[in-house]
Amino acid sequence: MKMRMATLAFATLVLLYSAPARAGTLSGQLWIVPENALDNTISPFTGGATFANIPARAADVTFSVDFTTNTLLSFDSTRVAPNANGYTIGGFLTDGGAYNIVENVHSPLFPSTLTSIADNSRSLNQNPPGYAYGAILEFTGSVNVANGQTINSTHDDGITLYIGPNPATSSSTSVISAPGPTSADTSTGTYAGASGLQNLTLLYDECCGPPGILNLSLVPPTNPPPPTPEPGTWLLFASGLAGLFGYGWRRGLRQTA
Repeated sequence: MKMRMATLAFATLVLLYSAPARAGTLSGQLWIVPENALDNTISPFTGGATFANIPARAADVTFSVDFTTNTLLSFDSTRVAPNANGYTIGGFLTDGGAYNIVENVHSPLFPSTLTSIADNSRSLNQNPPGYAYGAILEFTGSVNVANGQTINSTHDDGITLYIGPNPATSSSTSVISAPGPTSADTSTGTYAGASGLQNLTLLYDECCGPPGILNLSLVPPTNPPPPTPEPGTWLLFASGLAGLFGYGWRRGLRQTA
């Protein structure tokens, strides 16, 4: 009987420590902005995915997006409109798994943000004429990272990534800094802070014509720390121990009766 109880306890411990790391959720905000704030037509260049280009007004769209242990974001307009020059903001967000999508205010530039073209690429058909518009997005949340861990991002256009113990500001040190317009490019950064749960802020801009691509992933560390059990796994472990204790107690009562 003792062998059976030990086996059950060992199986419960194996389940506890082999449980997958918990996925998390990032909160997102999106603003439609004049494209010259995002591309490199300003001299000296001050545009792109920077805090300076986030408008003071409320976000035009808010949303949430879940992430797994290693894949944080995966947005790609070519999956929405492979051969089209116009993909909507709503389509782009939905493709990346965004949910709780809310159009808080109609942008002063468009009658409906979610059905608007995400990047009109200097179209002269807008009102007022001669202006073009892109979008800037901000993602915030918390993520488990290890010191020395590599972060990869494929992006079109610019990104700036911050990871640290405090919410990012314009004076924070970035892990990846590639804010300007670009064709699809891969940027890599190395996280140099303390291991554990850290604040993440990602700024992304889409300008200068399609496509719009934003992928962000964590390269698994060579010596990863043991996973933190989920609350449900702790509950299962505690229930198993309680069951084993109760079984042993009842058996002891029968033996002394």
